[in-house]
Amino acid sequence: MAEGNPPTELTQSQMLHIAQQIAAGMVYLASQHFVHRDLATRNCLVGENLLVKIGDFGMSRDVAEGYRKEEKEML
Repeated sequence: MAEGNPPTELTQSQMLHIAQQIAAGMVYLASQHFVHRDLATRNCLVGENLLVKIGDFGMSRDVAEGYRKEEKEML
């Protein structure tokens, strides 16, 4: 793939590969007692060789001491 010429469509296999990486990232965050709270496609950065990095941790929370939902907050 030439730099500057991204593919116009992903194959089903490529999309599955991306989804597996995102799921693995969420499992890792949970193992570190974090909740991302804003997982969305806009926060999943896809780089060279379809390597996915999860970003925007502005709403993340450390849940090592437990996680409580506030009455008026959406969970």
